[in-house]
Amino acid sequence: MKRLKHRLKKWFVTRPALRFGLAVAGPLFGTYAEEYFWPGVALLAVGALLHLWAKGCLRQNEVLVVCGPYRFVRHPFYLSYLLIDIGLCLMIANIYVTAVYFLLWSTVYYFQIRREDALLLNIFDEKYLEYRKKVPTLIPYGPNAPSADGQSFSWNNPNIIRRSEISRLLRLALFPLMFFLAYRIREAGFNYIHEAGQADFFALSALFAVFIFSKLLNPAVKRRNRMLPSWMERTIVKIGVQLAVIGSCLGIGAPEINDRALLVSALIVAAFAVLSAWIGPLRKAGLPPILGSSAIALAWQMYWLVPVVAFYYAACAVDEKLFPRDENTSVVTAGESS
Repeated sequence: MKRLKHRLKKWFVTRPALRFGLAVAGPLFGTYAEEYFWPGVALLAVGALLHLWAKGCLRQNEVLVVCGPYRFVRHPFYLSYLLIDIGLCLMIANIYVTAVYFLLWSTVYYFQIRREDALLLNIFDEKYLEYRKKVPTLIPYGPNAPSADGQSFSWNNPNIIRRSEISRLLRLALFPLMFFLAYRIREAGFNYIHEAGQADFFALSALFAVFIFSKLLNPAVKRRNRMLPSWMERTIVKIGVQLAVIGSCLGIGAPEINDRALLVSALIVAAFAVLSAWIGPLRKAGLPPILGSSAIALAWQMYWLVPVVAFYYAACAVDEKLFPRDENTSVVTAGESS
C-alpha cells in the first residue's frame, strides 16, 4: 500500500508529472494556431532564461539568496515554470486542456511553495521573515529587496556547470518541435509523407539534434566525459563536414534565385559568420562554421542541415571548453569550466 501511495504521489501530484501531462496532451488534443503558437514559443524561451538566471544565483541552503530574480520574487523557479507552462498551453491552444492543467498546477504549487517557505524559515529564521515581508511570493509587483553584498549570477555556479541544467533547458526546445510535427501529421494524415515540406524536415532534424545533444551533454557536464570521440574533433573531420554540407547543397539543393528575402537572409548570416571569426569568444564557441553552414543551407533551401551542423560544432566547442587539449602533447585534460 505504501509503495502504491508513493507511486501515485510521484506520478500524479508532482511537477514532472504535470509537464509530462502537457507533453501527452499536446499531440493528442492540441491545434496549430499561429497567433498562439509563436507567442507560446516566446514565453517558453523567457521562462527558460529566467530559470537559468535563478540557477546561476542560487546557493541551496548555504545563504539566503537576495540577488538577481530573488530580489523581485521569492520563488523565481516556480515563476519560470509558470511562464513555460503558459507558453506550452498557448502552443496547445485547447481551452479545456489549459483549464484542467492550471487547476492541477495551482494545487500542486500551492503546497510546494508552502513546504519550501517552511523549510527556508526553519533554516534562516528571522532573516527569511524579513525577506518575506519585502518580496512577493510568485508574481513580481511593487516591493523588492536590494541585492545582498557578494551575491550575483555566475556561470561557474555548480547548479549550472555540475548539474543537468543546460541539457534540461535544451529539452524544452523539444516541445514546440514535437507539437508542430504532431499537428502537421494529424492534419495531413496518410498524405503527410508526400506533403511534408522544408519546415517539416527542419523540425524533424532539429528534434533529433536537440534530443541527442541534450543526452550527450548531461554526462559530459556531470561525469566530465567528452561528448564526441576525439577523432570526430580533428581539423580534417571539421573540414570534411563543411565540404559535405557544400556538396549536399550543390548536389540536391535548389537555390531560389528569385527569392530576394531568402538570399538577403543568407548573406546576412554569412556576414555574421565572417564577423564571428574575428571575435575570440564567438570563434571558440564554434559560431563561424555553424553560421557559415547555415548561410549555405539557407541559400540552397537545405534547412534541415542547419540543426545537424549546429549540433556537431556545438559539441566540439563544449568538449574544447570542458576538456581543452594540451597544444604540446595533444592530450585531453579535464579542466574546470570557467
